[in-house]
Amino acid sequence: MPSFAYAQGILPTSSEFHISTATSHIPVLIGEKVPENLIVLDSSGTKRTLLSYKAAIEILVVEFLSPECEADQTLEPELHRFYESFKDWHVSFVAVDLDEVVSVGDFQDKLAKAGMKIPVLRDPAGILGHILKVTATPEILIMNEDGILMYRGPMGRDTRPAINAVIGHTEPVPNPEPPITKGCPIQ
Repeated sequence: MPSFAYAQGILPTSSEFHISTATSHIPVLIGEKVPENLIVLDSSGTKRTLLSYKAAIEILVVEFLSPECEADQTLEPELHRFYESFKDWHVSFVAVDLDEVVSVGDFQDKLAKAGMKIPVLRDPAGILGHILKVTATPEILIMNEDGILMYRGPMGRDTRPAINAVIGHTEPVPNPEPPITKGCPIQ
């Protein structure tokens, strides 16, 4: 495979590439760079790196969701408003489906019908969720242009001030890791 394809997020075959064991067990803290070799599966089952879903000048919002979680369904309108508010501000959105019951394609179609045209990804080994310290769904992570984790927490009153601080580069993110008090715990 030509080396230029790697920069586009297309990964070499598994015999050529693996996640280093050094990064697979160390959780990323607020203010730390997200490893560039974190693998997710897209809706067609293709392996890509998580950070390949953003351009160099974009912020990445990762929504960890579970279609079977009642709290996720309740927050769907708020997630849609958040998406609509920031989709045109050099912000990329992806959803990570942590529930294996609904197909990724069906979940992606459901989000698209709700007006959120974002890729739905899978983390079948649970490595992504472990490294990013995701404890429940719904949980939102915001990474700046450099791939540094700036916010991890529930969708709620702290999310908009957090993304505004990341977009504006004017102040530190207020309350960058609020506790999750509602939602569905990840097993």
